[in-house]
Amino acid sequence: MERITLREIVEYCSAHPCEVDLKTVIEGISIDSRSLKQGELFIPIIGEKFNGHNFIDKAREAGAVAVLSAQRGSDPGTLYVDDTLQALLDIARGYRKRFSTRITAITGSSGKTTTKEMCAAVLSEFMPTLKTEGNLNNLVGLPLSVLRLGSGHRAAVFEMGMNRFGEISRMTRAALPDISVITNIGTAHIEHLGSQKGILKAKTEIFEGLPPDGVVILNGDDPLLWELKGKLPPKTVFFGISNKDCEITAGNILQTRDGMCFSVSSPYGDLEVDLPAIGKHNVLNALAAIAVGLEYADNDRTEVQEVFNLIKEGLSCYRCADMRQNIISKSGVTIIDDCYNANPDSMSAALGVLSSYPSSGKKIAVLGDMLELGDYSEQAHRALGEEAAKCSDNILLIGTASENTLLGAIQIGKLTSQIAHFEDIEELSRELISITSKGDVILIKGSRGMRLEQVRDALIESLDSGLENKEQGEIGQ
Repeated sequence: MERITLREIVEYCSAHPCEVDLKTVIEGISIDSRSLKQGELFIPIIGEKFNGHNFIDKAREAGAVAVLSAQRGSDPGTLYVDDTLQALLDIARGYRKRFSTRITAITGSSGKTTTKEMCAAVLSEFMPTLKTEGNLNNLVGLPLSVLRLGSGHRAAVFEMGMNRFGEISRMTRAALPDISVITNIGTAHIEHLGSQKGILKAKTEIFEGLPPDGVVILNGDDPLLWELKGKLPPKTVFFGISNKDCEITAGNILQTRDGMCFSVSSPYGDLEVDLPAIGKHNVLNALAAIAVGLEYADNDRTEVQEVFNLIKEGLSCYRCADMRQNIISKSGVTIIDDCYNANPDSMSAALGVLSSYPSSGKKIAVLGDMLELGDYSEQAHRALGEEAAKCSDNILLIGTASENTLLGAIQIGKLTSQIAHFEDIEELSRELISITSKGDVILIKGSRGMRLEQVRDALIESLDSGLENKEQGEIGQ
């Protein structure tokens, strides 16, 4: 964060200061007294299970130069507001207005983080680019990301997640993006939003922060998003694979062990792309990043062939975020590590990768529950079981909702000897290790709360031990 005074903080969030030197320059903003640094402003956030106001004294002891509080009083060194979370968003909005940085905001039911990373990889080839780090994509994380902007950043890519109506609206009004991207409209968080139409309504809140000359980039293969064609005031660009009426499309798609090769058609010409990520869904994510790159390039009037070269180079440098469809090879076994999260759309995409991945052995699907599906959960898990049965030799399941995945797989004809449901991680891990052999390809995927990375780690440890024992045996011969 660049230089900012308490006077500016007061102006941004309409705070009421109590015995505060408004000329004071703060060194940063912290919401956690444990990591707060000397000279920072402390903003206590109220959550469902905690109240940051309980740690104000610790924040002052740690060196907070002032505190922003929603608990009215007359404590010296305090800025009083009605709502500290809204104040944080308002401060981010005011701070963002200081910069001419072009900002891209990304949301969608799945693929948000991957698309964000691809966009950042592309734009970093053109100019200094800031991106959302980790999972800072909610009402608290987004403003903290905005506050990392500096005068050296010419571009920024921010991810926006949500659980309920109104959340993206608040975020996009703080970030004020120039480009808004929606990757797809699936069924993630349908428990709180009621239907896919409800999810569409919540996701399209991302348009609310756009300026008159803003740009909307949408997945034209998604029927609900395609329905928006011709209905939005801003310039709208569609990307797709199956929908050839999109402005940006992919064809000649080939999956290899290392990634995807495909050709791209755009209003600016055609290009060939090598993407180090597996699956057609990642081709769609790459198309979104290409669309963003072309918008930045068009704005800067960069020569087309140079733009294509920079986009290709950026995508070739893309790397999967941790636990998001990372390909791990150990002792002749391939692990598709996709433990970070799961919803029906991302599960289907991951099973598609498993189905198409070259293998000389078995294909094993290790699947956990998909959370936050509400009344849709039983139907979604049964459908998951049916899909998994068509592309897997063995299916190992864990979680209460996954009992319906078991029923779906059996219904499609999967033999009970090839599918099993487990009560705990350790039991599942032991079974996976016992059936794994050289040449196998194993998908591990479930919602974050299922902690399936423990299964991955146990399998990797077993494979490493097996390799070590094998090497020692060969040496002794």
